[in-house]
Amino acid sequence: HALEYLPVCDNVIVLEKGAVEDAGTFDQVSAKQEGVLAGLLAAQKQAKEQEGGKEEKEESPIELSPLEEEKNETPTAAPAEKKDGRLTTKETRVEGQVKRSVYSLYFAAAGGAVVVISILAVFILAEVVRAVNNWWVTYWSNDTAHKSAVWYLVIYIILGIVTILIAAVSHLVLYMRGLHASTTLHDKLLGGILRSPMSFFDQTPLGRITNRISKDIYTVDQTIPSVMDSLLQCLFSVIATLAIITLAMPLFIVILIPLIVYYVYEGRFYVRSSREIKRLDSISRSPIYANFGETIDGTPVIRAYEKQEHFIQKNYQLLDLNQRAYFIITSSNCWLGIRLEFVGTVIIGAAALLSVIGKNPANTVFTSMAALAISYSLDTTQSLNWVVRMATDMETQIVSVERIQEYAELPSEAPSHIEATAPQASWPSRGDIVIEDMSMRYRPELDPVLKHISLHIAPGEKVGVVGRTGAGKSSLVLCLMRIVELETGRIVIDGVDISKIGLEDLRSKMAIIPQEPLLFSGTVRDNLDPFHQYTDEEIWSSLERARMKTVIAENTAGLEAAVEEHGSNFSVGQRQLLCVARALLRKSKVILMDEATASIDLETDLNIQKTIRSEFKDSTVITIAHRIHTISDSDKVLVLDLGEVKEFDAPAVLLSNKDSLYSQLVEKSREVE
Repeated sequence: HALEYLPVCDNVIVLEKGAVEDAGTFDQVSAKQEGVLAGLLAAQKQAKEQEGGKEEKEESPIELSPLEEEKNETPTAAPAEKKDGRLTTKETRVEGQVKRSVYSLYFAAAGGAVVVISILAVFILAEVVRAVNNWWVTYWSNDTAHKSAVWYLVIYIILGIVTILIAAVSHLVLYMRGLHASTTLHDKLLGGILRSPMSFFDQTPLGRITNRISKDIYTVDQTIPSVMDSLLQCLFSVIATLAIITLAMPLFIVILIPLIVYYVYEGRFYVRSSREIKRLDSISRSPIYANFGETIDGTPVIRAYEKQEHFIQKNYQLLDLNQRAYFIITSSNCWLGIRLEFVGTVIIGAAALLSVIGKNPANTVFTSMAALAISYSLDTTQSLNWVVRMATDMETQIVSVERIQEYAELPSEAPSHIEATAPQASWPSRGDIVIEDMSMRYRPELDPVLKHISLHIAPGEKVGVVGRTGAGKSSLVLCLMRIVELETGRIVIDGVDISKIGLEDLRSKMAIIPQEPLLFSGTVRDNLDPFHQYTDEEIWSSLERARMKTVIAENTAGLEAAVEEHGSNFSVGQRQLLCVARALLRKSKVILMDEATASIDLETDLNIQKTIRSEFKDSTVITIAHRIHTISDSDKVLVLDLGEVKEFDAPAVLLSNKDSLYSQLVEKSREVE
């Protein structure tokens, strides 16, 4: 896009509609008067004439213009340095026991205390019915009621059916309420992330957010209900087993008390360790997601520099680090299993021993109850094992709710709508902008990037903003959109202090054409008119004025043509033109342009500039300039330097003073060209 570099190239290749139009040295290609390059050079000459430049060639070596902005100075980027170190913050890890508030949050999301009590009651009822069903076999074996076998069998079948139905209801209710809790927590998490200020995204790697919204939500979706179901089922089974053994053999209580003490001690010791290991496992997974995403996005660069092996090894290292925590989790499960098997063996041995000691052939009831107790005790080893495992899993998996809660309660931007201060539907009707003593910094620990700026932009004025890299040009746009809130001062548009109104009320009334074009997956129509507010004729008209009608019309789907993720099926220039069309469609009174034509060739650039000037002639347009010619015919030029206003006047007035910063910037741009 920068034709000024062509004279020093060994070879020049001219492309037109995907084919090589011409190739050769610069002198050979530029000599063809009817060629594509000739048209581009003519556009460059026209741009020079707009700036009042001279046509003679400069013999001095090419140097980078101070107007050439770094690519990463986008509206979402904050200064990369912190006073206290790195920009990216370390992922937090809560230590110690999971707070009761985390459990309360989950149970509240599931439906509250009434739902929890109902679920417990259904599980208790299911275990009671199962115990009665087993007891009925004992009752039947003694023929206590002196009835026929059919009578006993019918009641046994009825009890079996009731047991199945109640068990099914208990599981169904638990999973349905778990789904409700997951939906509620997901909405809170998504709302917390989407409503967070931009400083959060500057400091938080994407992989960390992906981890919370994928693995942690999956845990709440599927793992926690499953773990809770197994925990309640095994817990009440163990309680029923111990109750039946104690009822059949009261002396068992002497053995039971020390077993419970030992069991609780080992379980708590295991839970404390396993909980922290689970947290380490969750934290060590985030860098894997981040590295994978960065590798996918940077595949062309990685291949160009032949660094595939480096990123593969980095991925292996991150996986190894994560597997360390997983290996410890598996090892600790083995450690726990040995101890719980011991407890289960003691219970089985005690039940058998007490049955032998208390046997009495004349007491058939004791014999049948002892048999029932031994039968139950045979299952207690597995049940005990699962109770501790599930209790531990519950403690470790609920950490996901803890991590979701952290992001759900992130500091939020201002409300979308504020009824008391909502502007009229026609606001802004003029586009009068008054900035009073405005100062802004990205975060409290950083230096201000804008310092005590005061200026007045009249309705319909076209203002170009220039300055060296880091002068605060893009930061000015962020303030107008309230992406970053002001530290001092205020911005008033048509008499309305924008800090007093809702963010959606403000942002929906402005049109912004960013430096980096952003398109979403969907269709062309969805990207231009996401809320379906305009007719097909209006959309086609905006595409025509943005010089994109032909490209879209070539697709048989027309406005329903697919737009791939990030608009990857369009060139960077075409994406930018679609963003211009989107702004043209909205017809806003305030237009913010962060060098909307930076990725477009000069010829198309000049056509787009003409379109913007004609279509937005009644709108206030603020243009962040990287190419000096794009703002040379502005009504006024704002020159920023280190966050301060140095000059603000008509371009002709500033150029008349050879010592002005604007004159120096124009002179530098001529040297480059």
